[in-house]
Amino acid sequence: MAQNKQVLILYHEDIALRFPAHYRMPFLDILPRHGYEVRFICNDSRAQGLELRGDMVVYPRASRGGLWRLPLEYIGNKRRLERAIRAVLDQGFAPSFVFSFGYPWLLRAAESLRTRFGARHFTILGHLFCESKWNKPSLADKLQGLACRRVRDKVYAKADRILTTSEEMRKYFARFIDPAKVVSWPAGVDADIDLEALRGLRGTTRQELGINQDEVLGVYIGTIDQQRELDLVLRALALARRRSPRLHLLFMGYSRNPRDRNHLQAQAEASGLARHVTIHPAVPEDDLPRYMAAADFGLSPFKPTFVLRHNSPLKMSEYFRTGLPVAGTDIPDQRMALEQSGGGLVAAWDEQAYADVLACLAGMSPQEREAMGDKGRQWVRAHRDVRVLTDQMLQWMRE
Repeated sequence: MAQNKQVLILYHEDIALRFPAHYRMPFLDILPRHGYEVRFICNDSRAQGLELRGDMVVYPRASRGGLWRLPLEYIGNKRRLERAIRAVLDQGFAPSFVFSFGYPWLLRAAESLRTRFGARHFTILGHLFCESKWNKPSLADKLQGLACRRVRDKVYAKADRILTTSEEMRKYFARFIDPAKVVSWPAGVDADIDLEALRGLRGTTRQELGINQDEVLGVYIGTIDQQRELDLVLRALALARRRSPRLHLLFMGYSRNPRDRNHLQAQAEASGLARHVTIHPAVPEDDLPRYMAAADFGLSPFKPTFVLRHNSPLKMSEYFRTGLPVAGTDIPDQRMALEQSGGGLVAAWDEQAYADVLACLAGMSPQEREAMGDKGRQWVRAHRDVRVLTDQMLQWMRE
């Protein structure tokens, strides 16, 4: 294949824990169908060493550690990444496009490949990783955030495109990087699902979960890290149940630290909500729609911190694609989507305000909730389907 059709991806997340469609589908499905030859390098905690899996090259990530281990972690991940890149280049691969994600060793490697092959470097930012590290209390995290930002800003100055996850994030980077290079590329979903078939499983899914058929079920998907302060959601639930006593919440969350799940469970029990809250272990991404379709609405609570204000909530789009109305909080991208679509309600980050939204959605008739959810589904198909977003990325690649 011609050199100008070879694309190398340097991905950041552990695909054993999370491999969302908005990154998986564009690079491993859609780009190859447009004639691009793709190699996707990533880490996988299940791998025993460097593994070649078709178009993917995976390696185990070096373990995390405290302050004194940060240099060792960086060096370990850098070396593993270099071996993976070498395995790809040994196949005669000469990329003309390199896509990188936010970790320093990935950014440095992408910049080196850009220089070596004259490749165009597109870097994707789904979260303000450096800023989030800097805002954590530990010295190790702060130093990691500072070092990360120094690398990031130098590499971004030379990159050809910076794809940010929201318009708010685009404006943030456009203040200190050439604005012409910075574009908004939000998180997308595969909106092409058989919703009627999923709704047909509603009864059996609820039975499996131990949730009564007559309960009004709100579902939360995503991280249950304590830093997300989901205690507010539980307090809001307690208030909302005074008006909507059939309200039940289902958390389909994941976390690297089991203490986060234990904390959420303990808070539910301490609040007297244990019988009205179900905390389910994380499930594979492809199984999530079945659980969401068993619910009546979705929860997308984001505290409007500096970091989270710049996010594009993937969970909101996940709810939309399964026809669920959304109980959201006020961060810019989410407010825009909910107001533009009519697919949900927005509350301030306040337990009474969020309780009002929960009670409002719970108090609607099933037909009213379905009509609101259908508006969200139409909006996500038009604006956040992964095919629509990949078409936009392909336009930038052809410029």
